[in-house]
Amino acid sequence: MNLPLNLEKIVAKNQYQYITDPLQYIEDISKRFSELDQLEDFAVILNTDSDIVFLNQRGSDLLGIDSTKAIGLNWIENFIPKDQRLELEKSFDVIMQGFTEPFANYNNDIKTLEGERVNMHWFNQFIYSPNDDVIATFSTGVECALGTEPSLITPHF
Repeated sequence: MNLPLNLEKIVAKNQYQYITDPLQYIEDISKRFSELDQLEDFAVILNTDSDIVFLNQRGSDLLGIDSTKAIGLNWIENFIPKDQRLELEKSFDVIMQGFTEPFANYNNDIKTLEGERVNMHWFNQFIYSPNDDVIATFSTGVECALGTEPSLITPHF
């Protein structure tokens, strides 16, 4: 998935920054990505503990929570249905170990605050430290009907 040109510039600006404090780096990224609120698609950035560090307006609307209240909440514990948590926790651990390629596109359900399940197709990118450690995931998601072929789903940039 290609980012819109203006987001590519933000990512490129961050690629060469020396990271002394990964948590501060993630916070800085989330501030710089505030323009993601303009996306029609759900956008979320998770840190290495799967805590939300950024949630755009579309994600906030779909989940039924103000984005400022979502920051710091654990994504898996709060927004993934119980029957999918173990699989997602394992997948997230694999991603944090640097095995990202199988997870560039991913389908799973999310759970809104009202308990509604929504099937999502995710387009994932990964944020790396200078040591090539994954320090965050950047995901955009689109709602999809169960059984929809991922190749038929496109982000709305």
